[in-house]
Amino acid sequence: DTAVNNGELYYYAVTANDAQGTENKASISPNASGAYVDNTTAKILMVTDAEGLNTIVNIESGKLNGAYCLTILPTTSADYSAANTAARTDTKIALTSDMIAQLRYREIVFKNSSGNVVDSPCASGQAISITIQYSAGLATASSGAEDNLRIFRLKSDNSVWENVPSQVTTSSKLVEGSTAKFYVFTVMTYFPPAGTFAISGTITNSANLTPLSGINLTLSGVSNDATITAAN
Repeated sequence: DTAVNNGELYYYAVTANDAQGTENKASISPNASGAYVDNTTAKILMVTDAEGLNTIVNIESGKLNGAYCLTILPTTSADYSAANTAARTDTKIALTSDMIAQLRYREIVFKNSSGNVVDSPCASGQAISITIQYSAGLATASSGAEDNLRIFRLKSDNSVWENVPSQVTTSSKLVEGSTAKFYVFTVMTYFPPAGTFAISGTITNSANLTPLSGINLTLSGVSNDATITAAN
């Protein structure tokens, strides 16, 4: 093993050669990016996959609870079929077969000095910003719901996708969010359930208008100059 120096980035891939030593480019692995990161040095790590889509992890000073080796790896969908099936029946996601074909997956992993994966590397109360670029194909497959694209994180048992608070910029096809837990990430639509909120205001009949034929200027149980509060 080679010691990794603070601040240095490493790029690597695994490929295959035939008996003549010629590289088989069809068997090359996705490029992965690695870096030493800790809680004292800010670091931005970016990986561009074979389609030209970027994944960015922005680690600000003081966000981590220790020192780690961070890797970002574009990965396949082989292990995610159960979570995708669950997402198809989740009304908050409404994942379609067209969208599944356009999903791209990024594995973001922090390992400690012992080589063990740490899924929660952040200091208490802290989170790390991640930005994922999605394809034009996913935008089309979202069927007019591109504004609802959000980042999702795969649960550690690979059973479901969990929504990561995030926001989309459709002009650059980027979704940015913050998370304190890391594993596999993707981008898909999210339709949050309707919330409950209160409305408070004042209804004033300052002109002393009177009802006309067919027009009712009053609310049942509410008098002129009354303050009302309604809940939905």
